[in-house]
Amino acid sequence: MSPSLAEALAARTEALCAVPSPIGAEKALCDVLEGWARGRGFGVRRVENSIVVRVDPEAGAAGRPLVALCGHLDTVPVHEADRGPPRRDGGRIVAPGASDMKSGVAVALELAERMARQARFADLALVLYSREEGPYLENELGPVLERSPELRAAAPRSRSPDVRPTRPAPGRGRTPCTGPGRCSPSWPGAPPAR
Repeated sequence: MSPSLAEALAARTEALCAVPSPIGAEKALCDVLEGWARGRGFGVRRVENSIVVRVDPEAGAAGRPLVALCGHLDTVPVHEADRGPPRRDGGRIVAPGASDMKSGVAVALELAERMARQARFADLALVLYSREEGPYLENELGPVLERSPELRAAAPRSRSPDVRPTRPAPGRGRTPCTGPGRCSPSWPGAPPAR
């Protein structure tokens, strides 16, 4: 990664972390991200305190696949000792949400801004949802998917369009997200992963 990209990602992560978003208090961060998306002419669907950003508003045209990058906006509750502005400690950003999930959201935003549609093999959508850190029944991913039919094109072909990637679905063999993982996704016609 180039030093300029590394700094851009670090600065964006710090900016995201500067907007507190403990579970149940994601509105301010969602407002910031909605303004960011609308300011770039992206398509926006707001569902409560979650947002779907259609980086390519014409997604699905000419049979292009759709890739949805999903991440959550909330952090775990913040303890008094963790309050304060984000800071850098060597090569790390120290702040609530820095590693789960605001740095991942920063990567998605940078990708949306830096990689033109013509340079990608697929159209792109961002699904940034609230209340992931709490009870499953309060998680906003389900309502976001239900109210966003444009995302059905991003659902894996072998699964129904009601995919809930971070939680198990009874009888469907999905497993919950339990930490970092590695994968090598591939799509017909896409260049191999490097």
